[in-house]
Amino acid sequence: MEEFRATAYTLVFVLGLPLNATALWAFLGRRPAWTDTHVYMLNLTAANFALILFLPFRVVDAFRCLSKTHLCTFLIFVHYVNMYSSILTTAALSVHRFLLVRFPHSYRRGKKETATAVLSQCHGPPSFYPIAA
Repeated sequence: MEEFRATAYTLVFVLGLPLNATALWAFLGRRPAWTDTHVYMLNLTAANFALILFLPFRVVDAFRCLSKTHLCTFLIFVHYVNMYSSILTTAALSVHRFLLVRFPHSYRRGKKETATAVLSQCHGPPSFYPIAA
């Protein structure tokens, strides 16, 4: 089971690092105007990129168990914080889309940018990417 986990983490790292780096480059370097969806996608890309950066440490931990030091605890903490940040960002994007579909006129007239900032940062304090609208 440990070999499968190490193989899966390695495959995700090899494919995910260049693809997420390309997505970050596209969002940061080539975006003329920002919409609320772009903010969510940038938050999701940043959380996934941070998660992928720490995957080699998880591979090493899968092959030989790291001792329970502060570094090991920190690496596991970062892994799960970024994983749950990705999940919560996807949930915030889903809530945003629901509000757009359910209340199309009133939501577009209201403070859409404020709602985007609140929804995208409601899980932000424990995460490592303070990106706001």
